[in-house]
Amino acid sequence: MRFVTTTTGQAAWPCRLIAAFVLTACVVATPALAQPAPEEPASPAAEVSSGLPADVREALDADLARMEALGDGIKRLDAELEGAEDLRLQVLEARLARYWNDLVDMAHAFAQRILQLTDEGQDVAEFRAIVESVLSRAPAALFAEIDRTAASIALPAADQSPAEQAAIDARAGIATRRATSLYRALLKNNELAKELGLPTDAVEIELNARLEEQAASLSAFLDIALDDSDAARAQLAALPGDTDIAARLAVADARVKLSADTLQSVSTLMVQQGLDTSVYDAQLIATTGAITTDIFDISVLRDLLGNWVGSMFDWFAENGGSLVFSILVFLVIVYASFKLANVVQRLINRALSSSRVQISQLLQRMVVSAARGTIIAVGLLIALSQIGISLGPLLAGLGIAGFVIGFALQDSLSNFASGMMILLYRPFDVGDLVEVGGGVFGTVSAMSLVNTTVLTVDNQTLVVPNNSIWQNVIKNVTAQRTRRIDLVFGIGYSDDIPKAEQILTDIVTSHELVLTDPEPVVRLHELGESSVNFVVRPWVKTDDYWPVYWDITRAVKMRFDEAGVSIPFPQRDVHLFAEAPLVAATAGPAGAAPGSAAGHRREFETAGSAVDDD
Repeated sequence: MRFVTTTTGQAAWPCRLIAAFVLTACVVATPALAQPAPEEPASPAAEVSSGLPADVREALDADLARMEALGDGIKRLDAELEGAEDLRLQVLEARLARYWNDLVDMAHAFAQRILQLTDEGQDVAEFRAIVESVLSRAPAALFAEIDRTAASIALPAADQSPAEQAAIDARAGIATRRATSLYRALLKNNELAKELGLPTDAVEIELNARLEEQAASLSAFLDIALDDSDAARAQLAALPGDTDIAARLAVADARVKLSADTLQSVSTLMVQQGLDTSVYDAQLIATTGAITTDIFDISVLRDLLGNWVGSMFDWFAENGGSLVFSILVFLVIVYASFKLANVVQRLINRALSSSRVQISQLLQRMVVSAARGTIIAVGLLIALSQIGISLGPLLAGLGIAGFVIGFALQDSLSNFASGMMILLYRPFDVGDLVEVGGGVFGTVSAMSLVNTTVLTVDNQTLVVPNNSIWQNVIKNVTAQRTRRIDLVFGIGYSDDIPKAEQILTDIVTSHELVLTDPEPVVRLHELGESSVNFVVRPWVKTDDYWPVYWDITRAVKMRFDEAGVSIPFPQRDVHLFAEAPLVAATAGPAGAAPGSAAGHRREFETAGSAVDDD
């Protein structure tokens, strides 16, 4: 489309010529419209000779009458355009465009009706001549209307305000859509002309040339609009509070969309005409980012890749040196931050190892990890700033992401909080023998702020969440340096109590691992149901608990056996009694007893060391 600067009043004059041309063509080609109606009705013979039913003829005559009325309306509007200004001029031009659309649509519908009647075998030679004349003359009128529409498009000036430019663009959008609809009408006109056997080569050549010219103009205008949009966007980035620049950017973006939409419509018409549109399709995909089926066309892909590669080389030629330097600085800063983190980690480990302050291993690892992670994070942020990444939006995004992640991981954060409490109060440490989490017993092998790993005495690994540990009783078996062993030994009621007490005292005091302070305790504790129980409570170092426990238990059994002191244990005594026959029996064989004795057994369970039979 050719864009020229003109005024609306000056552009309205071709309409009179076009309306008169089309109307004259219709009148000259249509006898019913060119001549006045006869005073007397046509003879029946003439009506019969046409071969058309009366209702069909009446409908066709009515269509011709409506087209004549539209032609009169176009002439009237053309006359009213002379001297019209401002809003009235816009209203008249809008009505004129609608009349043109109606006239073209009715003419094409009339031609399709004539073709349908011809296929049905009706004699429509009279009306067919009218249609052929209209279809032959219509392209010239449509081309003239397209030129008139193109002449009404004005380019905005740089010194105009954004509001004025937006108004001009809005009128240009109306005009371009009007021109596109006229091109569609031309395509439809050619299709109908071909069906009627009319020559269309000259019209096809003119139409293709105009479509290619309009597509080229729209493509250039789209590039200009993109440049204006990029320039306004760069200005707005430098001055984000400038409302005038923001308004110009909005106008430029709207102009880009208008140009892209119009170019897409023209490209669709070119495809219908069999013209090559790969360049424009690639431009539209690159501009709008919309992926369509055109991208699968080899030529479109070739153009897209060529544009992308060319743009990439141009950008690298302009910014390659600074980019390479920024990448080198980025890598150096990252490498230095990791090296510094390693040095700080070693220094902190050395300081904590030599410090007199006793802290848990979990706290040591946390301090080291926090220091190392902080140094690396700061180094990465500094490195990212060197390659042009803004840290403000990045930190804000990290904050929002942290909030969302924290909300989604409430249970994990609960474990984290429990881990912090364990870290502060230190109820246990790695290597301690503990009972945690409501029944988990074993040695702590690893700790983190989320969970604790416990190795059971039978070498099973259990991972316990810190939340379940902190909410339950924590039993630390190895927290104290010394422990008391609680042993209970029972003797029979008939055994010598002082003798047994002396044996237990000798065993405890003679053991080399038993501590003298606190002193061990050996006391007669209770008189049980079947035994007299002594409590033996020596104190030992925590690490010696089980060796002493087993040694004393073994020694007591052996010394009691040597001294003849019994250790009661559950046992079962069976007593048999002989009783007289309960029921008299009949006489048996000779020499046999008149009855027989039945054996009854009573069983007793005792735990004594000696039981007498009844």
